[in-house]
Amino acid sequence: MNKCTRRKSNTSKLKSVTAVDEKQKNCIGLELTEVDRSAVFTARKLLKRRLYGYDVPSEFWLDFGLEDQKRQLINIFEQCIKFGESNSVLVIGPRGSGKTKLIEAALKDLKESASDYFVVYLNGLLQTDDRLSLQEIARQLKLENVIGDKVIGSFAENLAFILDSFRMGGDSTRSVIIILEEFDLFAQHKNQSLIYNLLDVSRSKYTPLAVVGVTCRLDVIELLEKRVKSRYSRRSILTFSQLNFEEYIEMLRSMLKLPDDFESKRFKCHWNKEVNRIMDEKVTREAARKHFNTTKDIRSLALSLAQSVSKVSAKAPFLTSESLVESFKTQEVDGKIQLLKGLSVLELCLIVAMKHVREKRSGEPFNFDMLFKEYQAFVLRRSSTVQRFDKMVALKAFEHLLALEIVKPLHSISSSSLPKDFQPVTLLVEDSQVSDVLLAYQDCPTDLQQWGTTMFV
Repeated sequence: MNKCTRRKSNTSKLKSVTAVDEKQKNCIGLELTEVDRSAVFTARKLLKRRLYGYDVPSEFWLDFGLEDQKRQLINIFEQCIKFGESNSVLVIGPRGSGKTKLIEAALKDLKESASDYFVVYLNGLLQTDDRLSLQEIARQLKLENVIGDKVIGSFAENLAFILDSFRMGGDSTRSVIIILEEFDLFAQHKNQSLIYNLLDVSRSKYTPLAVVGVTCRLDVIELLEKRVKSRYSRRSILTFSQLNFEEYIEMLRSMLKLPDDFESKRFKCHWNKEVNRIMDEKVTREAARKHFNTTKDIRSLALSLAQSVSKVSAKAPFLTSESLVESFKTQEVDGKIQLLKGLSVLELCLIVAMKHVREKRSGEPFNFDMLFKEYQAFVLRRSSTVQRFDKMVALKAFEHLLALEIVKPLHSISSSSLPKDFQPVTLLVEDSQVSDVLLAYQDCPTDLQQWGTTMFV
């Protein structure tokens, strides 16, 4: 009886899920009341780990456009390990394009064909100088007892000593692969000593060394000193997304589907059918296309999906198109709109006045005196519904907008000889943003909303 009561009190989302479940229960014989609670929680945990990056299968990136890049990287690693050919390469691409996952996948495949090598990971956000970098290299190569906290000699001598420690007698030596995350930050080290010496060693025939720089800066080569450029192999691997929209939808399906070895076969079948149905719905595809046209950042996509997955529970055991659309919208929040929502009615009036003055002046700069006259004209027309403020109060509100950088002065206020009323400024908010804020603003006067979307003569 209690279950019936709870079911009646569910939201419309759960009702839609129940209706879909009734349509599909014949194919797998699974009713909503028979859903295994542990399977629901296991599925949610598995997908959250996947989407938050803790256990992300590399094929999500590599199956959609990065296979060629992986082969190039594996070839460089194999040349270093099998043939002792040292080299250097830069992996360049925007954030969230799969650079780190590309390297992880290449190293994973490399384990099947080679084993006599070491991998060292450095990050420019953590190793902020050469001393820390050297200590981290020694720690990962398990040579702390050799170097310790006291570094004797120059950086180049100590680095060479560490790498020479892997010589196994004769001409044989273990290969070392060094991954430099945030490579552009290493270029800010004093004299770029770390990069220079690593690239210098990579040109040596005695110590097989592969140096892989990972960065999102396209101009990273221009950051390097001339002597460093001369030792760089000029190899680069680009990870720019080449997905079309249909491939993007297939990636969405892959990220949300449960694996074949999931503990409950019936629940997995039902879950995957629901994912396919949702991905084919028009409303979901429209929201996904808007996100696709905005950004192809995989991490942004994963965060959107993770919000929907987090809502899965025993009462609502399956995803819905409504939750996915809502999650996509949260990733499209406009920071300027959120800032404008916290303004007072007077400050919004001034922004609308700026909008109209800018329209009248065809985008030319204006000053406070002009917009206050526009504001006064509006108040005179709508004095019964909009509170009137004097010029000094309006000026204080205008200064607050300057402090929030919603309005930008053309010249420095401190150095200008003009009074504040007449200093030229420009509005840094688009007309569409003003309209969206007025419609979403709580208890916004109707006349102000109309003023923000029309032009009074």
